[in-house]
Amino acid sequence: MKKLNVIVLMSTYNGRRYIKEQIDSIFGQQGINDLFNLKLLIRDDGSSDGTVDIINTYSSNVELISDGLNLGPKRSFFELIRQADDNDIFFFSDQDDIWPEDKVLIFLKEFQKRKLDLVPLGVYSDIWISDEFGKSTGKSMAGTYKWEPSAVMTSLIWDYRITGAAFAVNQRAINYLKTVDDKTVKSINMHDSFMGLMIGALGEIIQINTPLLFYRQHGHNVIGASNSKASLIWRIKQLFSTGQSFLLDSQLAVESILNNPGTDMYEYISQVRDMLNERSLFKRLKYFSRFVADIRITKYKVAVLFAVLLIDKKIVHVREEEI
Repeated sequence: MKKLNVIVLMSTYNGRRYIKEQIDSIFGQQGINDLFNLKLLIRDDGSSDGTVDIINTYSSNVELISDGLNLGPKRSFFELIRQADDNDIFFFSDQDDIWPEDKVLIFLKEFQKRKLDLVPLGVYSDIWISDEFGKSTGKSMAGTYKWEPSAVMTSLIWDYRITGAAFAVNQRAINYLKTVDDKTVKSINMHDSFMGLMIGALGEIIQINTPLLFYRQHGHNVIGASNSKASLIWRIKQLFSTGQSFLLDSQLAVESILNNPGTDMYEYISQVRDMLNERSLFKRLKYFSRFVADIRITKYKVAVLFAVLLIDKKIVHVREEEI
């Protein structure tokens, strides 16, 4: 069996507290060097806390891009995608999580069930929600949100299911992602879910039900699983924003792959785009009635309904012109 070439793409920003543990868990993977080759490509997004100094202690199989620019997470990850050399499998990584030692091998087994060079492929796994020390709280994303046992394409639209740090893609997928222009990247809301939409519309997305990431929660990040301290007003605003994000990310995904139609997923998100561009409220609600059964989480049904009711056509068309 061919030894696969694996590359991990990581964006860092003032992550010195946790980054060593993250990198060590990546290079502590079972089968590394024997069953697959692994290198780490890091782009630092303008850290000022010594993060780069820690990265520079890793000389073997680590390449650092440090241009001093602060692009933000979305643009930083897409810059990594553009600069990455050809490889068999591309993983994405945050700077503060922990990878179980069998993560890469389990992902590779899923990829090897398919022909890697035929269509864009993406594989994502469940994750453990962990405390600030990287220890599992006993809650997983699949359990919290009651995921189906296999990837359901509509869930990629109506539920931000794909977490970038638990996501990997093949070279064919990367080739398409490299075509996404910077104006589009600036407009998307969740870059990892957007990538899942694109790949799902062009190829195939596979779900692993085993949690293969300790998704660390600390004072500098927020996860969708729980935010019990947030005010009611903040929650309402966030819910409405989520509904808008689902719709706009779907539109941007379709616009990014207009020359590559054909899959059922493409046709589905094209209808979401059409709903977003429909001027008639009655017709928008008619579209919504087709989708509502696919939106499994009740609060997201409400979020999307309000977004459909309150679509500002001027905003939508400005975004289209900017793409």
